[in-house]
Amino acid sequence: MVELGNTLAYGRSPTYSMESSSVSDLARAVGARAIEITKPGEILELDLAALSAKEPLVLDVRTEFAIQVSDRRIGFIGKSGPARSIN
Repeated sequence: MVELGNTLAYGRSPTYSMESSSVSDLARAVGARAIEITKPGEILELDLAALSAKEPLVLDVRTEFAIQVSDRRIGFIGKSGPARSIN
């Protein structure tokens, strides 16, 4: 998914594959709690405040590689500015 997003947003993609990487494993390795989201609506069922109260929380949202993001969404990402922390 990273490769596809980079190509759509920036016209280029990394030369390495990200398909087999695990955000959850990386998060756990550095001491965060990780939750894998695999179905629509799962995030809504979580009490994010409680889950992140005592330790960092990473949501690993699994996406379908074949589904492409709309051009409208890509345009929004480019205009949204740098990422911000919610804490």
